[in-house]
Amino acid sequence: NTIARMSATQKFHCIFPDIVKKFTPIINLQAQFNHPIAKDILVYYGNVIPAEFTENAPDITFKGAGNSLYTLMLVDGKSDMYLEEGYKPSIQWLITNIPGKTGDIKQGNELVEYFGATPIKEYGPSRMVFLLFRQRLGEIDIPNFKPIKAHDFHEREP
Repeated sequence: NTIARMSATQKFHCIFPDIVKKFTPIINLQAQFNHPIAKDILVYYGNVIPAEFTENAPDITFKGAGNSLYTLMLVDGKSDMYLEEGYKPSIQWLITNIPGKTGDIKQGNELVEYFGATPIKEYGPSRMVFLLFRQRLGEIDIPNFKPIKAHDFHEREP
């Protein structure tokens, strides 16, 4: 059962409450990285993907409710070593207003451009978590918001 595996994984990797206090998975989201050296790298239940394979945004697929909109969020939840050094979880990608009928993220509004994993060698891999939320109140409209581009991110600071 996919939902049962997702629940077990979230407990094992301490995703909650580190990133969000409560989250009940009900839709299977698939994220797949494509890299010239290693094609079709599927993200699943805590697997380790080398950072160099995450330079480009992954392909995302999901099937949502036809009349609903969704928000996709990629969070670098940081491992325990990062957290002990004062690093905080950070948003690496944020797309709102994705139509559930198609699940096509290109039809959504990218508020934070994709920024791949940037682990610090001494601290080990980053803990990247994909979250998909159904927008219960419909379309999200943030007047005068300028999307954040990857080149706007600054160097790491604890």
